[in-house]
Amino acid sequence: MSLVAEVQQCIGESFSVRAVGGSRKIEITSEPELPWSLRLEGTPEGWFPYFTCRTSSSQFGGDRTDLNDFLSILLAVALRGRAWSAGLVDVEHPAVPEMGELYARHVVLVQPSPFLTRESVAAEVREILKPMITLGFLLPQALGIYDCLSKSTYGFESLESTEWVSVVRKALRLKGADADVVTSRENPDWRYFRSARSGISVLSSSISAEFMLALTATGHPFETDRRLDRCFDGPTAELLERGAARNAIPRRISARLASLFRAIELCEPHCMIALENAVVGVGDQHVVLMPAISGAAGYEAGRRAVARRHAEDAGFLNGGLDFQWADPTNPGRFENLILELLRVEPGVRVRASGNVNDRDQGRDLHIEKYVRHEVVAGTEASPVRRVRVVGQCKVRRGAVSKVDVPDILDTLTRHNAVGFFLAVSTYVTSDLANWLDGERAKSPEAYEWWTRVEIEDRLRRNPGIAARFSDVVWPVGNCGAVVK
Repeated sequence: MSLVAEVQQCIGESFSVRAVGGSRKIEITSEPELPWSLRLEGTPEGWFPYFTCRTSSSQFGGDRTDLNDFLSILLAVALRGRAWSAGLVDVEHPAVPEMGELYARHVVLVQPSPFLTRESVAAEVREILKPMITLGFLLPQALGIYDCLSKSTYGFESLESTEWVSVVRKALRLKGADADVVTSRENPDWRYFRSARSGISVLSSSISAEFMLALTATGHPFETDRRLDRCFDGPTAELLERGAARNAIPRRISARLASLFRAIELCEPHCMIALENAVVGVGDQHVVLMPAISGAAGYEAGRRAVARRHAEDAGFLNGGLDFQWADPTNPGRFENLILELLRVEPGVRVRASGNVNDRDQGRDLHIEKYVRHEVVAGTEASPVRRVRVVGQCKVRRGAVSKVDVPDILDTLTRHNAVGFFLAVSTYVTSDLANWLDGERAKSPEAYEWWTRVEIEDRLRRNPGIAARFSDVVWPVGNCGAVVK
């Protein structure tokens, strides 16, 4: 059975399933037609599902940016309640892209996985369509359209100069632009503003805002209620977990949303909902979309900030903590300890090569450091530069000398690296320290070495790592007692 026939059989005759442009692209539309359709694209990784939101000129007049915007947000919020994190991808009008019109918008399922396997496509599609089906029944309530036979009345000329748009722009610190979209409608009854530069949009409609809030209520079929999320307040973002989806609401975004709502509603929003690349704020009268790094990437950035804060706290609290080392120290475990400590260093990526005792041309660790540097204005150069470094770990009972790390410069040349990292279980001789100091003076970010002193300092900041390597090194109190 073909995939088209299999999907059609699984989801029923209320939908039209057809191949578009060959067998590797499938479009699913509802009957009667809704403003959303689901598409599947075949890739080497699997089938890639995404919704497309586009309203019809037969139902709504004028520029339909406001409708395509709100209805795509509505679907993404409903999907969020089912533990899918969706990203919004704008489609500009093909004829006049410079005018800022939102011709359509894709709602892309990013988490927990952006791909479906061939075996699971039909069953997964049935689940993915459920929020769309439910919203289809509730669409008149969501928009506040009570006379569905009356075509929407649209206008824009009188709204541009109103106090509402001025207040919105002032609160967001935005200047007006020709491509900004400012509209009003009588059916549905709302006002709308979208900034072309920032991508921020504001919809003023008490009916639509109330409906959006209803999606967040406990017991609603979509269950978007934030109380169902596992939350953590980090220093840079609020981290959210629902099922396998990971999202974040960055502090600067929540502060900006709060400031806007205080200006237009005189109070803060009732809720904020994190999508994959935007945060939605909902109040009594308004629904606001603000682009943000709020998906898996935002969650990971927030998690790293939490780890750094914990390390700083642990470093302060454990500042007087001493350590005792195993004698002898296992070389493999020592290297693994160094790997773990490097992985929590900011801007560092590392992997091991071969066995620690192999003669792998003197290279045990591949390290990439990402460092910021000045960029000339007007150029396309990246403000972040990658520095490739060769790393080695040495376990000795005494000092490590240049004899233990011969031909460093030749090793760098062979492996196309520009820097050297050395971690030792004890300390280095003055000759080796002087040579490394000289090289670091030429290239500060490329040369670094850790002796027992630097390693113990990092262990104080990362007690979780220290606990995992208690067979190599363990904390002791001032009186020499082991600290549990």
